[in-house]
Amino acid sequence: MDLLKLAVQRISYFEEYPSHLAWVMMHYSGLLHRGRVLSEDWTNPKDAILDLKDITQAQQDLIYDAWGVTVSNDPEFNDVALPLEGKPYKTMNEWLKLCGVPQRFVGWEI
Repeated sequence: MDLLKLAVQRISYFEEYPSHLAWVMMHYSGLLHRGRVLSEDWTNPKDAILDLKDITQAQQDLIYDAWGVTVSNDPEFNDVALPLEGKPYKTMNEWLKLCGVPQRFVGWEI
């Protein structure tokens, strides 16, 4: 959440350099995802963005859009936390493994 606070505190800078905001939000997304998997707390990351205060709607939209480009099934970003995250065209079993589904379920055919 510190990265989200940084985005709000420095929003005037990020309005001028939106690609830098996208980089920050990419790391926000990655860190939050890892935390969600490790702690099994599946809070939606967009909720914190939608609850931001002390910024205009346009600024909130900019932060949301910068985060939104990180939500994809395609390998746009090459700095992944796990090798499997960067693999394009994952199988269902690979998605289950990546999402932290207990190993006893990985390998089940759907």
